[in-house]
Amino acid sequence: MILSATREIAVLNELLEAVVTSGQGYRQAAEAGTDAVLRSLFEPRATERRSLAADIRAELRRLGGTPVGDQTGAVPGPRRWLDHVESMKARLRRKFERVLAAGGLSVPVLVLLARAYVAIKAGHDQIRNLKFASPVRH
Repeated sequence: MILSATREIAVLNELLEAVVTSGQGYRQAAEAGTDAVLRSLFEPRATERRSLAADIRAELRRLGGTPVGDQTGAVPGPRRWLDHVESMKARLRRKFERVLAAGGLSVPVLVLLARAYVAIKAGHDQIRNLKFASPVRH
């Protein structure tokens, strides 16, 4: 059974909030980080999240919904950036997995979320792999 447009709007708004928070976390981590390699990883992910958020907002409007306001999440000071960022990305990845597994989405929403999930999973995997390969915690 396909979800109603009202339910899809609610699901998209929930994911939009998480994607925006993720992007802000990447941006803040890039700005606060002292390691150029980490900054070069975080900045493109922040840009990618802004793009995903714009796509989700467009789909919300197409469905007749109103995108939620951008919420900011607190990001810790310069302690263990990789731990913090990896944890945020793992939560975001699980949110997308739950929504996709639940099914019932219309084809346009499913295509949008599947495409977004690929980027979210790649970002999480990259940060997780960097975290476990790094001899020093950031």
